[in-house]
Amino acid sequence: MKVEVRLFGTYKEAAKTSILQEELNGVATLGGLLDRLATRYGAAFENLHDANSGVLIIRNADITRELDIKLAEGDVVKLVPAVPGG
Repeated sequence: MKVEVRLFGTYKEAAKTSILQEELNGVATLGGLLDRLATRYGAAFENLHDANSGVLIIRNADITRELDIKLAEGDVVKLVPAVPGG
């Protein structure tokens, strides 16, 4: 199953691209996808599981922090880092 991951800010810089096409096997969850990205890209992606990190995770059109949510063919996941300031 293919899932598109759109990256913004520091995530885009770390991956050196703004869009990833991820081929996932079996039952895939949002948490599993985030683990995979953290393993591949390292420190820049390690805070994705931290609910207090301020990262905005969007699956299709819905903001979510549910890491056990199952992904489906054609889903789009957007990762938007917290922006400092006020």
